Formats: sequence, C-alpha cells, structure tokens
Amino acid sequence: MKDKGRKILAFYVYDNQHELVETTTRLMLERGIQMDAICVTSFRYIKGTKMRWPWLIYIANFFINKLKFPKAQGFFRTRLGNKYYKQLIDKYDFIDFQSFPDSQVELAEYCISKQKEYMIGFWGSDLLRADDDILKRKKKSLDHSKVICVDAHMAKKIDQFFTEYFGIGYSSKYKGSIDGITNGNKDIFMLDGLTEKDIKKVESTFHDIKDKKLIVTIGYNGNPKQNQDKVLEILVKLPTELKNKIHLVFPMTYAATPSHLAKIEKMVSDSGVSYKILDKFLTNKEICVLRAITNIFIMVQDTDAFAGSVRSHFYCQNVCLIADWIEYPLDKNGVYYKKVNWDNLLETISDVIINYEDNQAKCISNKEKMLPFMTWDKYIEMMCNLYD
Repeated sequence: MKDKGRKILAFYVYDNQHELVETTTRLMLERGIQMDAICVTSFRYIKGTKMRWPWLIYIANFFINKLKFPKAQGFFRTRLGNKYYKQLIDKYDFIDFQSFPDSQVELAEYCISKQKEYMIGFWGSDLLRADDDILKRKKKSLDHSKVICVDAHMAKKIDQFFTEYFGIGYSSKYKGSIDGITNGNKDIFMLDGLTEKDIKKVESTFHDIKDKKLIVTIGYNGNPKQNQDKVLEILVKLPTELKNKIHLVFPMTYAATPSHLAKIEKMVSDSGVSYKILDKFLTNKEICVLRAITNIFIMVQDTDAFAGSVRSHFYCQNVCLIADWIEYPLDKNGVYYKKVNWDNLLETISDVIINYEDNQAKCISNKEKMLPFMTWDKYIEMMCNLYD
C-alpha cells in the first residue's frame, strides 16, 4: 500500500471505537494516506477526504448524533441497510473492517464480488460467538482478506479456533497476513480525569453512600453468559456477617432479556444482600465512576476477549476475581488477581471480604502494570504501518 493516492474507507461497528478511528484517520492524513470512516450502527463518521457520500447518510447522522433522537437509529438502519454502504465501497480503493461481527459479512462479500482489496480486524468475540452458518461465510471473507488483524490478547485462542473449525491454524494458513494488534482502552482518559466531585455527583446511583459496604460488581452486561445467576447461587451461601459487608452491583444496561432481568431481580432480592441492578442507559462518565468506586469485581463469563470493561477494573486497582477458564495476558506483567472456579468461588470471595485491605494492597501496582493494555500508542503505530 505504498501508493499515497489510494483512498481508504474504514467501517466500525461499536460507537466506542470512534475515538480510536478518529485518531487513526488523523495520523493517516499526516502520513499522506487518505482515509474516511463510518460507524455502521450510529452513522457517526470521520471525513479525511472530500469524497461525496449519499445524502441520506448525512441526514441519519444529523438526527441520531446531533439531535440525539435515539429512535432514528433503528429507523435509518432498517431503511438504509447496507445499500448505501455498498455505494461507499465503490468509491474507495481499500476497505478496512475495524471489527467483524455477523453484520459485516455481507459487506465483505460485496468487496469480493467487486474485487476490492480489504482487511479484517477482530474485536472481542467476532468469531467465537458466531454460529456455524455465518462461520462458513466468515471463512470465505478471511480467505480473501489481504490483511487479518487479531488482537494480540486473542491470538492463541483464535489460532485454536481456526484449527478446530477450519482444520488449520492461522499461523500456517495466514502466515504473513495476521498481525497481532494490542488495542488500547478509551476509558483511560475518563478514568484519569475523574475528580472527587465527579464521583460524588453520581455514585449514589449505585449504592447508599452512608453504607460503608464493599461494592462488588458482577460482570459488565446482562447477557446470561455472564453467569451472574450462578454467582448469586454461591453468594447466598455466605454467612450473614459477610453478606452485611457487601453491596452487589449488576451492570445489565444491554444484552439482557426481560426474563433474565426478572430472574436476577428475584434471586438477588431473596439473597439477603443489598444490591443495585443497572438496567437503564449509563453515560460513559457514570460507567467509569462505577469502576472507580468498585472494590471487588467478579468475572466468570463463558468466554471473554479481555474486554475494555475488564481492563478498566484492573486499572482501577479493584480486587478482581477471574474465572480460571478465561485466559488474560496478565501473569507476565505481574498483575495481581484471584483465579476462581465454581468450586472455590465461595471460599475465595469470603477470604477477599475478610482480608480486603490486604488483597487490595496487592492491587495498587496494577494500575501501572496495566498501562500496556490501556494506552493507544502501540496500536496506532501498528495500524499506520499496515496502511503505509
């Protein structure tokens, strides 16, 4: 990609990628590489070129992001579909899929039909949670991708996944194509900027400030695979004196069904432990305050790709209890946390509550040790090299 006249279009799916893509676009321009980007769900966009786009995209962005009219997102997404994104693809020389959930497969297939060069990046569990039918289509998209970017934290698991489902590991099939990418965490800017005033302003949303209980946050969304119900089944076995020392918080603002919410509500209301279920939209600042005031974080999801939410809890020096079946690249950095499973969770959480100060003291150095997983510098430099 030495030709500086080539125009790049990046598609991103998650609105919290905007800051990263915006920074990437600016750096591309500084290097003489022309790049535009658009979020396919919120229609937010970053223009680094003077390329003209279909006017409906500008209208959708205006209603959703300028007028803050949330219902407009579903309206425009339903009516625009991928039709206008395909029109955009026709205008560019190279397409960058910054993430690759199921919704992006159709656009990759369109690139193949038009013999358009593209690259694919994996964020989170774009492959690990796909069903068999969509996996077959993603495999074809991967076969035609010029560059495949895998988060460095997921490289080993993706290789195992490819071997199991496709019969080969990427290290042989895609050698020279896959680059390990270590993405940062946008919350680092907000977390570092939080003041006592910021915290006091919103922390009552999560707990009774008068109580001096340890705040135990369980998971980071309402997906049943977070296993919050299984955690509750264990926490109810705590002796009363320990139950009285903790306050449970369940972040379930997305990915939760009404029936699952009702189940958690019933279980926790019968548990004898004070609690707060968060099922309404939270601002990014409110989310960061929650992580800042959390004392203990429990993560026992079925799978996890070292989500930004999890990294933020480590960065905030919370005592983290992480399922031993989840692999995070933390041991070599000396990050302190507790590995748990269903057999030892009750004993471990009891020990952490009783000896909280000792455990938390061991987490003080986690903030500095987490910096390689929070800052964007390395990621941006690698992406620049891929484009250049």
